[in-house]
Amino acid sequence: MIPHLKTFVDTLSTRQLAELLAVSEATVKRWADAEIIRCFRTPGGHRKFRVEDVTAFLRQYNYATPSGLGPPFNEAQPRSETAAPSALVLTEQRTRLRNWLLGGDVEAVLSDLSPQRLSGKSLAELFDLVIAPCLEDIGERWHRGVLTTAQEHIASATLIEVLARLRPLIEVRQPSRGRAILACAPEEQHDLALRMIALITQSAGYSSTFIGARTPVVDLASLIAAESPQVLVLSASEVTPQETLTHSFSTLVPICRAAKTTWLVGGKGFDALTPPDGVLCVKNLRELLEHLSELPPNSNA
Repeated sequence: MIPHLKTFVDTLSTRQLAELLAVSEATVKRWADAEIIRCFRTPGGHRKFRVEDVTAFLRQYNYATPSGLGPPFNEAQPRSETAAPSALVLTEQRTRLRNWLLGGDVEAVLSDLSPQRLSGKSLAELFDLVIAPCLEDIGERWHRGVLTTAQEHIASATLIEVLARLRPLIEVRQPSRGRAILACAPEEQHDLALRMIALITQSAGYSSTFIGARTPVVDLASLIAAESPQVLVLSASEVTPQETLTHSFSTLVPICRAAKTTWLVGGKGFDALTPPDGVLCVKNLRELLEHLSELPPNSNA
């Protein structure tokens, strides 16, 4: 038995378990209802958790809490190897998350993602395998007229809140590896991918400046020339005109070279383009994290 549980009797209430795991009671209920952690119901309908089931949960997910249960986790170096989920499991999870995003249920999304993060999966992996496909599905349904603009906006706002609340699940490297400027290409109005990138760069130890959607290339060039950041990340979806991206390359490549700024680009907007020398094109967030982790720290300091 894990020592911290000896202070409790044979069963724990939802409140006691929430205090032990440093999460909300609502999260514990979500986990119990999703059978992530086993519970039983009293005649009055209250959830109760047996100590042996809590111990099994802690060991299965290698759970780390402020009270010291389990070792700390590191975003760039996950604690443990986990088996790749099957296609069926991924499909079921994506369907759940899509419906929760459309329903504005932040707590449900967090209750699904948090234990996976705590079990050792990186945010980059969760974003690539689960969140990104959900967003693509929602976008496709919106284009086909299956979803309304209001529903699409609800899903976007819900994900923004989820990403903000996932930030505490990042262990930031020390010392700082430098500064990263994050921007969307000119005419690119979708910044959800960039918001996920912000968490990835933070997890890799960078101090991130989030500029957001529709960043004028001339403003970006001036900022890089003036501040010489360690990294520039530019995001573009397939709706961004190719000539816009080509112009961004021709303008920013010499600026980044002069500033010794590593430039990474990502998103479907770059799929049909061959980036010039000195520009790294990443296909997903796991690849982005790998590149960021390999860069030498503070080379511009």
